[in-house]
Amino acid sequence: MRKTQAGCYIPFPNESYQVEPLDRKGKHFSMDAKALYLTWTHSKIFVNYAGEQAGESHTTMELPRDPDFLRLMAKKLEELASSI
Repeated sequence: MRKTQAGCYIPFPNESYQVEPLDRKGKHFSMDAKALYLTWTHSKIFVNYAGEQAGESHTTMELPRDPDFLRLMAKKLEELASSI
C-alpha cells in the first residue's frame, strides 16, 4: 500500500483492472482502473477508482471511519485471500 499526500493509493495487480463505473449521467462506461484511492473525513472513508478516467467516474463507496470496523474488514479480506 502506497500512501499519498491526500489519501491512500492501493494499486491493482499490474496496475490494470477493467471496471464499468457510473458517469455523471448515471450511465456505465468502460475504464481501465489503476488502483483504489481512499480519502477520508472525520466520519467517513471514501473509496474511488484511480486512473486516467477517474474524473469521469462517479462511483464512490462510503465506509464508516471506525477502527473496529476497519480491523474486521481487514480480517475478512485476509480470510478471503487465504481461501482463494
